[in-house]
Amino acid sequence: MTVPWAEGFAAQQSESILDGTTEITAIWRTEVAAGSTVKLVRRRAKAPRPQAIVIDSDAEMRVGEISAKQFIIWSDNSPEEVDIVCPDGGQLRVWNAWRDGDDPDGLVHAWLGNAGMVAVSVDQSVTIGFSDGHEPADITKFIVEITID
Repeated sequence: MTVPWAEGFAAQQSESILDGTTEITAIWRTEVAAGSTVKLVRRRAKAPRPQAIVIDSDAEMRVGEISAKQFIIWSDNSPEEVDIVCPDGGQLRVWNAWRDGDDPDGLVHAWLGNAGMVAVSVDQSVTIGFSDGHEPADITKFIVEITID
């Protein structure tokens, strides 16, 4: 594509677009059964800016003793592996966010420019490469594997 991915999503009014032959998605969705555990494993997190995987649900989720309907797992200050328990199941939605600069309290961006992801499913897991909104688009700097048990 010659336009930023966010413009392609808006122009096509779609959550997925093609960049050449590669399907780029703005959001990844999946249904999980009650009692499921979603394991996130950060496979790669490379500078220049911190990125995050945002996990959003229509039901409460739990990480340790913390319950919420949304968790933001940052590439620069979270454990390499995170288990999210979904007591009631429901739909999960995943997208990425990023901060410009090293300020952990800095402005968080999502859904802009070349923000998007490529999801590849293999067996019981999906590996997602995320691109922040900056040029050029690059899905190799932040990669997370998700397994649902």
